[in-house]
Amino acid sequence: MLNTTLLPFVLPCDFQVFTALQSDLHTAIQPQGALEQFAFERLVNTAWNLRRVSNAEMSLLASSGMEDPLTQPEASASATRFTTLTRQLESSYRLTYKELIDLQTARALRNLDAQLPPLADPLKVGRFVKQNQTNTLRNLDIQWKTGEIEAQRWFEQARAAEQTAAPVAQPQAMQHSAGQSRLDPDPEAAIETIVRPTPKIGRNEACPCGSGQKYKRCCGNPIHQPQPDALTSVVAA
Repeated sequence: MLNTTLLPFVLPCDFQVFTALQSDLHTAIQPQGALEQFAFERLVNTAWNLRRVSNAEMSLLASSGMEDPLTQPEASASATRFTTLTRQLESSYRLTYKELIDLQTARALRNLDAQLPPLADPLKVGRFVKQNQTNTLRNLDIQWKTGEIEAQRWFEQARAAEQTAAPVAQPQAMQHSAGQSRLDPDPEAAIETIVRPTPKIGRNEACPCGSGQKYKRCCGNPIHQPQPDALTSVVAA
């Protein structure tokens, strides 16, 4: 019967082989902590029992004259039992090995600055590190935007306080002296209204001279109006 506890069944003649197996696994896995050590011992026990079952199958094959034990009625039950044990031990070995991977991955995630353990999942650790970096950058971006909003708010408050403290210039009444230039109008002075003595004649209306043409083609045409030189010559004559 196989030993399923953490104390494997080791014959004195096999102790050196067992020690070598345990040392090789310890070098490859490097367990740390109580949980990893407990899982490592179960892994060593499972690996040793797998070797025992394999040796027992070899002994059964040797005793059957190198013939298939499944074809011999007296050895068939033992061969079937060895096959079942091998299947169970291999499943236990895989589960224990996966448990060690999870434990060492968790240890790596707790100590990101330390060296990566042999069985740690680098993909899971990489995803965790990338997620941490993304969260850190997001937090920095939020802090930067918050600081920018606070600075803008402080600037607006300081500008409002400065405008409140500054004196407001009062408009001074305009004083007019006797020698003041006429270019500065008096706002209280009355505005003179210019009244045209005769109504304005439209360009397309009939000329008032009675020619029957439009005003723009008759008296309203500049060439029909008397020129200053002509007027001067007429006066001189």
